[in-house]
Formats: sequence, structure tokens, C-alpha cells
Amino acid sequence: MDIVYAELVFDEGSKNSCHTAFCVFEDPSDEGKRQSTSSIGSGVSEDRTTHRFSSISSTSELSIQSFVEQMEDDLDMEESIKFLNEKWKEDEQETPAISYVCSGVTVIGDGKIVVSTKSGEIALYGATGKFLSMKKFSESFQGLTNTAIYDIAISCGNCICFYRVEKNKVQRNNEKCIEFRYADVSDIHYVDKGFIISCRIQSQVLIMKIDMEGNILKTLEHVVTSVDHFCCCSSGETIFLIERDHRRITAIKQDGSVIWELTIDYVPTYVTLAGKDRIAVSLMGRPDVKCMTLTGNILGPIDTGLDPACTPLMLAYSAQLDSLVFCPEEIKRPKSLKKNPFSKVISFAKLD
Repeated sequence: MDIVYAELVFDEGSKNSCHTAFCVFEDPSDEGKRQSTSSIGSGVSEDRTTHRFSSISSTSELSIQSFVEQMEDDLDMEESIKFLNEKWKEDEQETPAISYVCSGVTVIGDGKIVVSTKSGEIALYGATGKFLSMKKFSESFQGLTNTAIYDIAISCGNCICFYRVEKNKVQRNNEKCIEFRYADVSDIHYVDKGFIISCRIQSQVLIMKIDMEGNILKTLEHVVTSVDHFCCCSSGETIFLIERDHRRITAIKQDGSVIWELTIDYVPTYVTLAGKDRIAVSLMGRPDVKCMTLTGNILGPIDTGLDPACTPLMLAYSAQLDSLVFCPEEIKRPKSLKKNPFSKVISFAKLD
């Protein structure tokens, strides 16, 4: 969508103070539908492109930079909704229902929340869960982790790709990509200028530590047949594994030795570090989240206030809010095509 015309409107009697701005841009619904019609007897073409009008009013003084940034944010929102509408229309012809399967949720340095899907979407939310934008990429995403302020890394096949989050935009870093030549990477966690990864080689699931170039620094001797999700403590020395089939939570060291194991009554689904001294585990079919210390002592549960039908819930921790962040693994499309399925999927629970 292109901006056709934009200007700041200065306050009466002033050449510097500005609190109102206007913008005219082409209507994205008319893209590719421009018509040039010859006027009768004149041979002069008339451009009938439809334009849209937008304005900004502010109690604080506007600058050209702030105006352009605001319009760019508006355009990002328009493009996200345009993409969703096109995707809904395409999918509606193939199947009456569709859902997005999330592959991860994380919180970056400024408190913004990022959600990735297995079909290649990355959705961005404000620190309080407000939907900001969504962008479709060609990759099929698996694990998601934050790496440094504003940066995220996502595993896709045998690669780990990097993305930059700036304001309300998500852009791929085309200059950086780790190609892991041994196997597909199913889950990742950034720690100590590298990654702890899980990957499947034949019938075994291996946990490895790699550097930023993809070189294997360590392979954990603790071998399991299934690791559905994991997280690490801040130092990376302790790794917490989720095994759904065995209803088991296991804490191991980087040398592969088991620190503790806990088998529970419900199926554990996802785990996250919650602050510095505990982990939180979501449960299949349960509206509450199980909490425990890093040494395996069970703490009181946290009620999510959500319908158990929303489970399994993906988890992250917001240090800014000192709260757990929840996102359903499956985001269902609403019946109305005008509703954004990504708009209200983030929820929170304050830690005690």
C-alpha cells in the first residue's frame, strides 16, 4: 500500500507547532484494478484509482518523524489484516475450518511478545498482549527463543534463522543463518552465546549444545526416546525436559546426569523458567499451571482462568510484568472472516 500524499498541518499562527497530520494512500482492495478510460473525443486518460484518507491528531506536538512512524505502523496493521483476509478467503474454498498451530512463544527485551506458527507466521504483541502485527514467512517454524534484546531465533528444518523485531515490524536477518547438517532441530533455547537444541536422529532424541556457527560443543549422554519440550535455567547448566508419554518432568545437567525426575498425574505439555527460582509447567486439559522450584519441590498451582478446552498452553515469562504469559497451542479461526484470529490469544497470570 503506497502513500500518495502526506503533510503536517501547523497550528494557526505558528510555523513550528503541529498537532494534526493527514495522509492519503491507495486502497489495497483496489490493487491491480486501476482503470484508464479515454475521455470522449479527447483521448486523455483518466486515473480512477481509489484512494483512502487518514488523519492523526495528538495532544503532544507532532514531528515529521513521529508522523511517518505512526503511518508506517498503520500500514503494517493494514498489511497484516489484508494478508489474513486473503488467507481466510483462500482456505475457505478448500475447507470450512482452519486453525494455526503455534510452535513457540517468547518475550523479548522490551517486553513485546512473539508467537510463531508451524505454517510460517510470526505474530507480534505489545507487553500487555495487544496485537500489533503479523507477517507470513516461507519457512515452517519449530522451536522459538529470544537471543538478545529485540532478536529472536527460530528453528526450521535443519536451519536456525534469525529475525529482528523493531517497533511493530518483524524482519528476517538474511545475513545470519545456522545450518545444522546433522539433523532437523525440533526445539532450541539460547544460552551462553549459543544454543541448547533437541534433535531426533533415528529413534533417539539427542540434546546438544552448539555455538553460533552450528558447531557441536557438547552432546548430552542422557538419551531419551521422546522430548516434547524443554527449557534451561539462565546459566544453562540445568535443563528441564518434558516427556508427555511418560507424564514426566526431568531436570538434567549439561553432562547428561539426572538431577531429579517427577512423574505427575496429568500430561505435562510445556515448561518455562518463571523468574530466577522456579519453573512453570502447563498441563493437558487443566486450567491451572504447576509450579516447582529448580530443585523439584512442588509449589502452589497458578490458575490461568482459561477454559480447559484452550489447552495445551504454551508458556513464557514476562520479567517486566513478573507474570506468566499464555498462548494456546492451537489458534482457531473465528466464524466471521472480519475477525482476526491472532488478536486475543495472549493472556497473563501474576506470579505470587
